[in-house]
Amino acid sequence: SNNDLTITSVIKDNPYGYGRIIRNSNNDIIDIVEEIELDTNLKSINLNSEKITRIENEAFYSCNLEGMVIDLPNLTYLGNAFTYTKIKEVRNLGSIDGLRNGSETTNATFAQCTELTKVNLPSTVTYLNKRQFYNCSKLSSATLGSGLNSIKIATFGLCTSLKSIHIPNSITSIEE
Repeated sequence: SNNDLTITSVIKDNPYGYGRIIRNSNNDIIDIVEEIELDTNLKSINLNSEKITRIENEAFYSCNLEGMVIDLPNLTYLGNAFTYTKIKEVRNLGSIDGLRNGSETTNATFAQCTELTKVNLPSTVTYLNKRQFYNCSKLSSATLGSGLNSIKIATFGLCTSLKSIHIPNSITSIEE
């Protein structure tokens, strides 16, 4: 076929350390857990699905994905999944309540995504934890949803191309 990526899943007694794909009773992919350890030469992946609800930490960490656009309308949890990737646009993040940096490290969900140019966060995102878009050097515009109330330190640090950012009236806290 013409697919850039085919995912094959197997059942293992102890799957720790493997990228795990969680399926529902209809065999739909609903969660991606831990590192998938994708081939670093992988160039594209389609993440436009109404079925995926969770993506865990480091799921696509440092993959050379080019031209990737995230459009996941039913996403409810997103860990530090895309750090150091070549993602270009964040369009739809479903109903997640915030972008988390669960391990409190210096990396975050979209940190160091040097090809990211545009971010459009839905109104369901209520906070941005620190360094979420840190050093996204080509990020030129960000639209923050009306539900957002807090932006943590260095969220847009070193975003040297940022020319336009829509900050809604709902913001009550921006850390230095």
